[in-house]
Amino acid sequence: MKSLWLFGLLLLTACAGQTSSPIGPPLSQVQLTKAQLLEGPDELAMAKPEVELLALDSEMRDFLSDHVPGNLHSRQKTRLLIESFFSGEGIDIQYDNIKTHTAIETFHRESGNCLSFTSLFVAMAREAGIKATFQEVETPPVWNNMGELYIYNRHINALVEYRTGPPQVVDFDIANFDENFPRKKISDRAALAQYHNNMSVHWMLKEDPTQALAHQRQSLVLAPQASYMWANLGALYSRFNYPDFAEAAYLQALQINSNEYVAISNLARFYRGHNEVELAQYYADRALRFRRKNPYYLYSEAQRNYELANYDEALVDLRRAIRLDDGEHNFHRLLGLVQLEMGQVEEAQISFEQAATLNAEPRYAAMYSRKLELLSGH
Repeated sequence: MKSLWLFGLLLLTACAGQTSSPIGPPLSQVQLTKAQLLEGPDELAMAKPEVELLALDSEMRDFLSDHVPGNLHSRQKTRLLIESFFSGEGIDIQYDNIKTHTAIETFHRESGNCLSFTSLFVAMAREAGIKATFQEVETPPVWNNMGELYIYNRHINALVEYRTGPPQVVDFDIANFDENFPRKKISDRAALAQYHNNMSVHWMLKEDPTQALAHQRQSLVLAPQASYMWANLGALYSRFNYPDFAEAAYLQALQINSNEYVAISNLARFYRGHNEVELAQYYADRALRFRRKNPYYLYSEAQRNYELANYDEALVDLRRAIRLDDGEHNFHRLLGLVQLEMGQVEEAQISFEQAATLNAEPRYAAMYSRKLELLSGH
């Protein structure tokens, strides 16, 4: 599992058809983010949650003084700082996909997801005089099923730039990081918006609409052009039974990005539930086109079927995914695993050989080599 951050209900990659929505949002952005909806004073939901994502406390500064001497070059400082996070002599941060923390919380709790770790590293690095920024990474999509919610996980890490020489990527899950993944630097403001988006999902899962709404609204104050955050706002309104606001938020997402899959999928469900047959069919057709054309969605379905021992279904999903993109080694790797479970040993060997050919990185080469050695003696 890659280090991740969370997005809401059925949020997948945006790869559906190019057609724009046949109707526009009936409510404005201001109405969607400022309307008082919940019973009672709704003060928390109307407020802006005060969060200092990159703040440090005195204990963190003392830690830096003890582990990262100030008279070293930036590369040396970076190495020592990373070592201090994972050694027995410093702290020992444990990965937790669900927990999003500020830098201070991550330091003291010694746990968190990739956004938590990256926030801690960026804050500490800057305090030590290291030029560190957030970096968004376009990793292959991963979906997790959490009850009625499907969580789409994406990835963020840090980039350190030096006066001379190449920059350095600092990643919580460096063993699975692929330097071929597209990536871009993002601002602290964008990272803070993602923090609030994550916290909204966190509180949504805990059935706390007040907290969830407060954080989701704040994410949109910081990043009003982030279509997935509008889609998450729609999921939030839908989950807590504000259908008109849910519809408007999904449509707002599509105004920004006509291919935002979570909005497309949820609008199909929304209109089906409200007997809007033509609109339901329109969005259902767009969602179907996405599923047929997106190999990573098919791969995620194959993973789910593999874990459920539905090997025939997994095989069909993987065949379709490979027809769309035969250059992804993970597709062939999973195909090999499925074929092994189905007793197709020779076919599995071919799949692992293809996976090894597509990815010659040492860690993968060793893994595929072991698989092939074991299969050669079957």
